[in-house]
Amino acid sequence: MEGNYIGLFVQDMDVVMTRGARSHVEFNFLCNLSVCEYYDNILVRFNAQPSIRRRSIHIYLDRSMSHQELLEIIDQQLRDWPVLDVQELDRRQLIEAALNTASYLLSSMHLQHNVLVIPLVIHIVSHRAIAMEGPDLRMVPATVSSIESLNITTAKAEQNCSICLEDFDLGCQVVSMPCSHVFHEECIKTWLRRSHYCPLCRFEMPISNC
Repeated sequence: MEGNYIGLFVQDMDVVMTRGARSHVEFNFLCNLSVCEYYDNILVRFNAQPSIRRRSIHIYLDRSMSHQELLEIIDQQLRDWPVLDVQELDRRQLIEAALNTASYLLSSMHLQHNVLVIPLVIHIVSHRAIAMEGPDLRMVPATVSSIESLNITTAKAEQNCSICLEDFDLGCQVVSMPCSHVFHEECIKTWLRRSHYCPLCRFEMPISNC
C-alpha cells in the first residue's frame, strides 16, 4: 500500500507567450502534496496540504541545446528542491514531461514571440500504512440519511475534488459538505460510508448511536 503517485499538469489558461529582450523558456514549478493513510488496507485519512514551495527555472535559448542538455540543466536544479524528494527515475520522468510540453508550445508560438512561461503543477500523493492509534481513527461511517441529505451545488472555477484530485469541470454538479468543502458525489459518498469525518477539515457528520 505504501508508495507515491506523482503527476505533472500544465495550467493551460496561465501559459504566457510574449516578447522579451532575450529568448527564453521559464518553467514555474508548484508542488501539491497529499497524504493517504491506510489501516488494514482501508483508507482512514486523507490530508491535502496547501500548495508549497515554487521553483522557477529559466532556460535561455540563445544557443542550440540538445534535449539531453536541457534535461540535465533542469534535473540539477530540481535535485536540490526539498519538496521533490522522489526517486531519480520519477524526477526524470517529470522533467521529460515538462520538456515535451515546452516543445509543443514552442512549435505553436507566434513568430513575433520569444518568451514562453509555463506554470507546471506537480501532484504528489503519498500512500502509507499506519497503526491504529487513538479514538479519532475509529472507522465509524456517517448515517445514510446524512449522506443522502448532502447539498448538490455547482463547481466554481479552479476547484478540484480533494479525494480523487481531479479538477471539476466548470459548471458541473458537485456535493457540498456542511463545512462547505465540495467533492465529486461518488467520491464523498464512498468516503462517508467508511468515515464520518470530512477528509479536509475533520468536520464530523452524524453517526448512529446504536
